[in-house]
Amino acid sequence: HPEAIAAFRQALELAPGRADIHYNLANVYKTLGQDAQAVESLRRSLELDPGFVPAYNNLGTVYERLERYDEAITAYRRGLERDFNQPNLHYNLGIALQKQGDLREAQSQFEQAIKARPGWVEAMNNLGVVLQRQGRHQEALQVFQRILKIDPANLQAHNNLGVTCAALDMGDRAVEHYRAALAADPSYFPAVSNLGSALEARGHYSEALAEFSRLVELDPANLDARFRLANAYSFLERYQEAAALLQEILAVEPEHA
Repeated sequence: HPEAIAAFRQALELAPGRADIHYNLANVYKTLGQDAQAVESLRRSLELDPGFVPAYNNLGTVYERLERYDEAITAYRRGLERDFNQPNLHYNLGIALQKQGDLREAQSQFEQAIKARPGWVEAMNNLGVVLQRQGRHQEALQVFQRILKIDPANLQAHNNLGVTCAALDMGDRAVEHYRAALAADPSYFPAVSNLGSALEARGHYSEALAEFSRLVELDPANLDARFRLANAYSFLERYQEAAALLQEILAVEPEHA
């Protein structure tokens, strides 16, 4: 990578007005995590060629990494002013808006991304999530079901469909989808967590205990996982084991008291 930076800088000495060289240099900086330099190079690229749409997208993703969401949103929107049919710009704008809590506009952007690239599973998953977060569970259910027709083993869709089923009081189906996600990837933390909660809510404490134990195995430093495991022990009247776990939690974070 240092060699690539040196080569692009040398190229810019010969052709300082080349927007594509500034863009490529920015991509190297981005890969190296040198975000300030990436922003500078991308902005210079766009000064030289305001119609260079990929630079708007990359500038937005760097701003997002810096948690400068307003600037990321502006970059994506400027790119879309140049080319409205860019699915990546719609998708990334949707992600930034979702992080900002603007769920309705995020929904619109994910819909545009799917319109521009039909069957795009990642955009469909995010569309389902923002519908879910707006309480529009039936619409979210339909989106996740469409994903599973395209990719029957998609673990995110199974997990998200499980969450939606749980919100619709379809507990058995929720458990089925969490288990399907874990069949695809037994270490998928969100599905393990959700399955444990669903089993616990249905009074299946021994099965829930197994899932919360798996959570702790997957992330031993996760205190919330330990707390949930302690609760499961308590439900099963295994108070000594619950107390031992709670003491471990308090030793790390006394404020849990």
